[in-house]
Formats: sequence, structure tokens, C-alpha cells
Amino acid sequence: FTVAEKIISIKNLIRENKHLKFSELFEEDQTKSELINIFLAVLELLKLQIIKVVQTSAFAEIEIFENDK
Repeated sequence: FTVAEKIISIKNLIRENKHLKFSELFEEDQTKSELINIFLAVLELLKLQIIKVVQTSAFAEIEIFENDK
């Protein structure tokens, strides 16, 4: 899949759930390019201020939320 496709996918997940863990975006059998595309999609959504990410402490799970505009 492409970065654009993953952006749409993540936006839909966030709209449905309002919250998800960063690790939930990844599966064991994904290729390196798929992992990179997911990460780039998250960065793009952050840049567009569609999502926000929170990590409560070092090494804690990164959580993704819909940005309250």
C-alpha cells in the first residue's frame, strides 16, 4: 500500500475509535517498506494536525488520538 492509502486507513480507524495504540498499526508480516509507509502516514497526519500522539513516559506505549480542533 501507499502512504496515501495508509493515511486514509489511519484516519478511518481514529474516527471509529477516537484512540489507538501506535503498535496496533503494525502486523508481524509487514515488509520494511510497509512499515516505513505507516510511519510516514502518521507523520503526515501529525503535520496536518489531524491526529495527536501522547507518550506518558519514556518507553511507554505511544497513543494516537483524533485532534480536537
